[in-house]
This record gives sequence, C-alpha cells and structure tokens, in this order.
Amino acid sequence: MFAREERIIVTGGRGTIGRRVVEKLRAAGHQVVSLDRSTGETIDELASDVTRFEEVFSTFAEFKPTCVLHMASEVGRMVGEKRPARMLEVSIAGTMNVIQLCLAHQSRLVYLSTSEVYGNLGTKVMEESIEETQELVPTNVYAWSKLFCERLCGHYVRNYGLKAAIVRPFMVYGPGEFPNPYRSAMSNFIYRALTGQKLTVHRGTSRAWTFVDDFVDGLVAVAAKGRFDRCEVYNIGRDESKPMEEVAAEIVKASGASIDLIELVDPPAKFNSPIKYGSFKRAKEILGFEAGTSVKDGIAATVAWQRAAVLPVTRARAMDAPAT
Repeated sequence: MFAREERIIVTGGRGTIGRRVVEKLRAAGHQVVSLDRSTGETIDELASDVTRFEEVFSTFAEFKPTCVLHMASEVGRMVGEKRPARMLEVSIAGTMNVIQLCLAHQSRLVYLSTSEVYGNLGTKVMEESIEETQELVPTNVYAWSKLFCERLCGHYVRNYGLKAAIVRPFMVYGPGEFPNPYRSAMSNFIYRALTGQKLTVHRGTSRAWTFVDDFVDGLVAVAAKGRFDRCEVYNIGRDESKPMEEVAAEIVKASGASIDLIELVDPPAKFNSPIKYGSFKRAKEILGFEAGTSVKDGIAATVAWQRAAVLPVTRARAMDAPAT
C-alpha cells in the first residue's frame, strides 16, 4: 500500500483505534513510534503529552518521521461539555505542536477529526461538496475543537507548505472499547444487554456504524494514498445507515437478551445529531477503500469480545467491592 517503508509516529497510540493502527503498520514492516500520555516508556512507546512541545520535540528530532497520524485527543461529546477547557487544550495546543514539528521535518500529517463536525445537516453529508467556506454548525465542544483544528491544518497547508489530510470517522465501534458513560452507544448497549439492563434508545435517530478494523484499514489507506497537497477530507465509514431501534434489536438478539430491555425515548435537545450518515465516495474512488463488516457481524464480534474480556473484569470488581 505504501510506496516504501516509512517512519511513522502515531499520537494517541494506546487508544482503542490507536493500538490497532500501530499493530497494522508494524505488521506491514514500517518503523512506528507510539506516543500517548497513558503508556510506560519503551523504545517505541513513549509517554508524551502532545500539549507539551518539549515532550514531543525530541522524539521528532531523533526519529525523523516521514508520516504522522495525529490521533491524540480527549474523545466524546459529553466529555467536551464536562471538561471544555481540557478538550480545547488537547485539541488545539496538541495539534499546533504536531503541525509545527511536521513542517520542520517535512512529515505528512493525517489529522483524525470527527463526523460530529457536520452537526445537524439532517441529510447524507457529502464531503466532496462541503467546502471550507460552507458554514458547518457543530452541536458540541468536541466537534468545534475538531473543526477548528481542521481549519488550522488547512491554513498551514495553504500558507506554509504543510502536507496534510483530514479523516472524519463515522461511528467507530468494536472490540477494545470498554463501556463507560462517555463511550459509544454501541459499546454501552451491548454491555447493558449482556447484563440485563435497559437500553435507552433515541427515537428517530440513525447512524452509519463502522467496525474498528475496517476503520483502521481506511485510516491507513489515507496515510498511504491520500492527497496531502490541499488538505483533502476523507469520510471513513460504512455505507449502511441504520435506525438505532434496529441496531438495538440486533444487539439484544446477539446477546441473547429480551427485546423488552429496549426503551424508546425522544432524543435530547442539545449536543446531539439525530442523523449520522455520510458519503464515502471519495474514499472509494481515490483510496479504493470500502468498509466490509456488516453491522450484524460487527455486533456479533463485539458481543463475543465483551463476554470474554469485559464481563469477567466487571464481575471481579463487583466481588472486590466492600460490603455496604
């Protein structure tokens, strides 16, 4: 896929997606350094906070990357509402540091944004028709922080010669994502179904869900074959939008749970985009990429992983909890 062996830095390399990206790139024979705040120090996994220039400067200087996948971020709509200052600091200061270092070392930059930047357009969003001059109105701090950083990348491409491309992921889920209140509905719904809890589903909403392994393939394809001279945007996801009522029904079926666990409610008035469905034409035509895992198969794989990896952990924690 790549024209040659590359030296690649992955920021946020210990995240659910980042781990898989690092593994895939190393398996393909590339030299990869993973940077993440939450890791111990090894020769190719470094504890670095991208908001601290001095912590990443030396790594760039020694490793001299040909490509950088910038994935380090505070993630999630409600995380941004709860901790907006930290969300903005990591997104903006971290991205600015990475941009400056990519310029200094002439590294290609793949910036991981979010489909949340589209806000409530209320229709199938076409990345090839959305120009920088079009007004996008995100619905949450997380999305605003990502959109600002997209524009920052574009500014440095046009005025300073940065080589950059933007990836907008659509609803990534799958094994490796531990459920918690700030993670995806898919992860949390599966956990709740497996533990016999109610699944609160927003009526009238729909999503284009993307299995994590497919997304990683698409992200790596952008790094290898994307256009970097004009900060081109790539939606990466599966062209299969499904109402969340159908997704929830598939989850309870795969989990062996009762359909009665599904509870329909009206969606919240704030911080939410009811329709998340995009065009993936550019990824198909330029990168030759299409997400192959159906929602049904992805749910089955995630259910199996949670049974094996999540339930034993939560049961052990419950047993260790002090009696009240």
